[in-house]
Amino acid sequence: MIQDVCATIILARGGSKGVPGKNLRPIGGIPLVARAVRAGIAAKSQSAVYVSTDDSAIAAVAKIHGARIINRPPSLAGDGASSEEGWLHALPIVRQDYPELSRLVFLQCTSPFIDGNDIDSCLSE
Repeated sequence: MIQDVCATIILARGGSKGVPGKNLRPIGGIPLVARAVRAGIAAKSQSAVYVSTDDSAIAAVAKIHGARIINRPPSLAGDGASSEEGWLHALPIVRQDYPELSRLVFLQCTSPFIDGNDIDSCLSE
């Protein structure tokens, strides 16, 4: 059994140029960001699921599906911003809620077929 305190962070910016609005695009009738949130929540190992976003529509969908929202500043949401910068911005916010945090899971909205069991399997020892 996993004893660590784990949380999921999903980066979901609104300004995709290649596929506009991609994080809200449905697969099987469910928006990509919602699929990622649901996977994190379904994982028994996860204490919480956070979505870091600059987009109010993404935040609303993620919140409906159970995520906690981290408002990402515009400087970390443009084409030049790296994923690592987004995660480093989110980490202190997650640590405020979970000071004993020991592991993080980074899910991408563009991997819509990952489920809670996949996450738990990756974390099992």
